[in-house]
Amino acid sequence: MKELNTFRKFLTEEEEGNKIPEAALILPRGEKIILQAEEQDYKRGLIVELTDEGGYKINYWYGDDVKVYPAEVEVDGVSIKDDANEVYIKFHPELEK
Repeated sequence: MKELNTFRKFLTEEEEGNKIPEAALILPRGEKIILQAEEQDYKRGLIVELTDEGGYKINYWYGDDVKVYPAEVEVDGVSIKDDANEVYIKFHPELEK
């Protein structure tokens, strides 16, 4: 949690003012953020990037070298691909305000 508190120091006042209370962090646009799972047996996690287009690129990683590994992807409970290297969640359609 210390690292998260350090990260929060870098948020601008504008970002902090727009942050919902439930958010653990704000993803910076165009940067790959490495998230590590709470594991004792091995090191693994996700790499998440908020793209310039507004979508999200997601990779599964494993090991000390944070190497991207293929993983099964399910969408709405249906397996789409069992060896995906990258998932791209596109920007949502226009929402009503």
